[in-house]
Amino acid sequence: MNTSSVLRISAPGCTIWLVLDAIRILQVEITIKPSMAAQRKKALPRTIFVDTSAWYACANRADPDHSAVSVFLEKFAGQLVTSNCIFDELITLVHKRMGHAEALQAGAVLRNAEIVRLERVNFADEEAAWQLFQDRPDKDYSFTDCTSFVLMRRLRLAHALATDEHFRQEGFAVYP
Repeated sequence: MNTSSVLRISAPGCTIWLVLDAIRILQVEITIKPSMAAQRKKALPRTIFVDTSAWYACANRADPDHSAVSVFLEKFAGQLVTSNCIFDELITLVHKRMGHAEALQAGAVLRNAEIVRLERVNFADEEAAWQLFQDRPDKDYSFTDCTSFVLMRRLRLAHALATDEHFRQEGFAVYP
């Protein structure tokens, strides 16, 4: 005599059906709603490298990526990492396009260790970045981009917050 029973386990966005007999599980069916599947696929990393493009979009309300970057940063609870080269590039860009006071504000944020871990590009990083810059004539990378890629690899960071395609082209996961 073979009797089986069905057990349904439910959680928000997920349903699991188990068909059981007295000894073992005979069949399992799992249904995940698309929204939950998307959230699981795009779970936020613990640490993310922030590029100049994202910092600038956050600082400039008129930037087309301002909203997406700002929303991401509001939700992100992990460690933000950037470099001294990004700091230099951002302060120069904000100063030229938005003004001195805004550049000072942006600098204060990046220099605040409670908000951002500011990593220094060292001599070996610069050498490796120069080699990468030479090796990628088909890409529109800046030298600063190359220093970021090298630094991210040294720090074993796989995720970047950026609004251009350069990080994706170099094989990093890109947000927003």
